[in-house]
Amino acid sequence: MRRLYSALTALMVLAACNDKSGAEYLGKWEAVHHNRYPCLVERNGDAFIVRILGQGMDGTQSIPATLKDGALLIQSEMGTMSIVIDKKSGHLLIGGDEFQKAAK
Repeated sequence: MRRLYSALTALMVLAACNDKSGAEYLGKWEAVHHNRYPCLVERNGDAFIVRILGQGMDGTQSIPATLKDGALLIQSEMGTMSIVIDKKSGHLLIGGDEFQKAAK
């Protein structure tokens, strides 16, 4: 019985260490309504990078992001901006723009 309890405890600790919070944000997203540049959300250690493809000096603008209360937060000239996924549509919302997951 003790071994079973120890094994279950070890599994719970490992599961907590492998937390994939924010996994729903990962991947390439394409604009829904406007001809906007696509974006790519990737992990960057414990944080994230939002890459706006087709912008910036090298063709990509990279913006660091952190996950807080289920939303990605980025810093812009206008202050902190939230990036969220609409639970109904599954679309990524960045400011006034809406993105859908790109087909694989």
